[in-house]
Amino acid sequence: MRARRVAILATAQMDPLNRHPWPSAAPDRFNQDSTVVLRNAPAQPGTPPAAEADPELKRFTFDSGLLGNSREITLSFPRGLDPADPDIVLAMIFDGEQAMNRIDAPRMLDTLTRQGVLPPVVAVLIPSIDSQTRGKELPGNPLFAQALAEELLPRVAAETGIRPDPARTVLAGASYGGLAAATVALECPDAFGNAIAMSGSFWWAPEDTAADGIPHVAAAYAGRERLPIRFFLSAGLFETGRAGTAGILETSRQLRDVLRLQGYEVAWREYVGGHDYLIWRGVLADGLIALFGKAE
Repeated sequence: MRARRVAILATAQMDPLNRHPWPSAAPDRFNQDSTVVLRNAPAQPGTPPAAEADPELKRFTFDSGLLGNSREITLSFPRGLDPADPDIVLAMIFDGEQAMNRIDAPRMLDTLTRQGVLPPVVAVLIPSIDSQTRGKELPGNPLFAQALAEELLPRVAAETGIRPDPARTVLAGASYGGLAAATVALECPDAFGNAIAMSGSFWWAPEDTAADGIPHVAAAYAGRERLPIRFFLSAGLFETGRAGTAGILETSRQLRDVLRLQGYEVAWREYVGGHDYLIWRGVLADGLIALFGKAE
């Protein structure tokens, strides 16, 4: 069954008659998806980016002694940024290479700042080194959380001149990245006071963990006192479980309910979509606006 699925994905291509192929700048039809956008579909803020969007990009190599690996971090922020501005939002975005290539996050965020929808956003695009490393770091890894708080965050402060404020710092990610946003915040609430989980993999639990009907992450939050963390959680209506197993939609709803019962501030959105960046490019903007949007 897996071999058949791999073969299908290897030859899958965009429908040549589709009027809305995505991404529009893909190198060929094998790297595009066919999309259907209905007339009353809600707008995705900042997409497409404004023509004048022109964020400053800065890159540096992050060598982690705790993790024993190295990767290139991309910083994105408005040109002329005042590092002393107390309204700055520091957004740590997992799967940074996808956020760059499929969401165009730097230009999208610059557009929202230019439009006055968001305050200045310093985006820290954290790439996954490879699929194996991603599968090790993002799902509930306390060492990864420690590396972000003790190694990467000070480096970002040194590179930008800003003084990170936990209340203005947010972790954001999709799938395993959404899981990481919630678990890293749980491990290091003194550094990260906000989490955006887009289709978070909250079905996940450590190996040999006995399931009692409550998702592992929800149980972890329920088992301790309320922390100074705000949440934006989302899931697609097509992300349901199979064969009696709870999926992303069900477990995200359970986490939402547990957090609210614990007294957390939780914004919740359900989207008519599945597990893909076509949806998440809008969700990232929605999450940042819900947590940090400027009042009209």
